[in-house]
Amino acid sequence: MTMGHGWGRRFRLPGERRSPRPLRGTPARAGESPALIPVPLLRIFGLAAAALLICGSPAAAAGPLDAVRLRDRQIREILAAQKQGATAANEERLRQVVNGILDYEAHTRASFGRYWEQLSAADRNEALRLMTALLEASAMEKVRDFPAEKIQYVSETVDPPGDTGMVLTRVTRGTETAEVAYRMQLAAGRWRIVDILVEGASSVESNRAAFAREIRASGVRGLLEKLRRKAERKPL
Repeated sequence: MTMGHGWGRRFRLPGERRSPRPLRGTPARAGESPALIPVPLLRIFGLAAAALLICGSPAAAAGPLDAVRLRDRQIREILAAQKQGATAANEERLRQVVNGILDYEAHTRASFGRYWEQLSAADRNEALRLMTALLEASAMEKVRDFPAEKIQYVSETVDPPGDTGMVLTRVTRGTETAEVAYRMQLAAGRWRIVDILVEGASSVESNRAAFAREIRASGVRGLLEKLRRKAERKPL
């Protein structure tokens, strides 16, 4: 799994070749505590655990960095419990944590860019359904690597008027270190991840470029069909 958790890299459409982005070989720093990262579809994305914990007042009152820390702690607790014996209840809690911090709709809208406004209501619903399935499946797969990673929480910025922000982390796995940043948005009292950047590479921007090329080549229906085929192959 690549550094990050969940959305770290854009989706590769059927027939596309993988273009790996090498990580910097930096030794782990003493004192860095292990953590998880979402999203990264990448592994950027460790994600945001019962629904009460996700939606409760502590998360609502906290800033974006606190939301990421909470998510990481909850994921580690669930994975630790899984070692004592995997249960359907723990698996569902893990899924709730992941889904609780990732804003699938905002990520999908941003990935389609200017083409989103041109979609019919039916196509928007289908695009969101497919992207949610792909992003969730990727995040649930990548989150399993959390225990092997160490995370340093570097900084937090909140932009005026206070409903968007960025959390910067440094993730180390073995001898490889990568900077993973989360673009976050405050909505309904909760901070959620909209985009993940691994070493400066944005999953939203990569998706947007790939989707635009596909739409120009085969139209919206062509892109949706490729996403559908990919989602059908993705184990949930």
